Amino acid sequence: MMASGGGVKSFGELNWFGSIDLDGEMRQFLEHVRAVVTLMDEDGRIVYVNSSVLPVSGFEPSELIGMQGVDLIHPDDRKIIEELRASGPVDLSPNHLYRTRRKDGTWAWVETALGKPVEMADGSIYRITYARDVSDLVEAGARIRESEERYRMVVETSSEMINESDLEGNLHFSDDKNGALLGHTYEEIREQGGGYALVHPDDAERIRSSFRTAVRTQTVVNHEPYRVRHRDGSWRWLSGRSISYQTFDGETRFLNVIRDITKRIEHERAQREFVQRTEQARRLESLGVLAGGIAHDFSNLLTPILGEANLALADLPEGSPVRGRLERIARSARRAADLTKQMLAYAGADAVEKEILELSSLMDEVPQ
Repeated sequence: MMASGGGVKSFGELNWFGSIDLDGEMRQFLEHVRAVVTLMDEDGRIVYVNSSVLPVSGFEPSELIGMQGVDLIHPDDRKIIEELRASGPVDLSPNHLYRTRRKDGTWAWVETALGKPVEMADGSIYRITYARDVSDLVEAGARIRESEERYRMVVETSSEMINESDLEGNLHFSDDKNGALLGHTYEEIREQGGGYALVHPDDAERIRSSFRTAVRTQTVVNHEPYRVRHRDGSWRWLSGRSISYQTFDGETRFLNVIRDITKRIEHERAQREFVQRTEQARRLESLGVLAGGIAHDFSNLLTPILGEANLALADLPEGSPVRGRLERIARSARRAADLTKQMLAYAGADAVEKEILELSSLMDEVPQ
């Protein structure tokens, strides 16, 4: 090995605190440690590394002897080692993560603690490091962060409201679209007792039943449209989908995707009202056509009645007792003719004429 003074030393010459032979008890112990244990001289050259380095880096221990330890560290992470060296002597520095080069050129993430410099019996200074491969943990953490970032982007870019609730309707997460959709912030909804507190009383039990179905079937459940109270007191129509899942501590939660369909509901209602008005107009039009036909037929019946009554009155002498009866028949026929004109006006076949009537004169004409 190369000591700090430049001479070659064997492990037999490197005594730990002057009492433990590295070729004996200490070396046997270190070879059974699962962590990678490295001993470096004052120049940073590796003078010993245990066999645990092989599964981590692919290097045999003998291949690393004499190499500069820093040469195995990713260039972007070397600053960490420089900071550790500059931190001064400590019994065991806090763990640090950095990348170390494998034999195949890939990089392994290791967690390293840098031990206190040790002075040997001959006065030379060595430093020991302890490292363990945490590549799987780092990659798993990266995948989790990637998944969280993907979920965050889906939530933020979706036009629908996404939240997480429990069986009681309490919200455990909600995106910022709650405020735009219902006028309530996430905290305000929680203070009011959760999502169920805002649901219309006529719809609340139906929604609870829908959530229970999601738990029982373990499938995505579509909620029928339901009403939720807006901050301004109005009711908004919502629809959505939910799926249940278990948290790590066994609690049942729901992931809910909710859409505001108020405009759609209002449009459908307006469309139904328009159809009803159209149908009513058609019925009235049909009734008008029927009224026009009846009026024409009735007018045709009245014409000979009125004509014959007028001819009979012309033939009677002034003092005839029948004259009064014929005059009443003629007046009734004329009023019936006026009624047919009104029916024709209703049907759109004639203009409406209004006049003031004296009810007392009409009463005089009623037969006693």
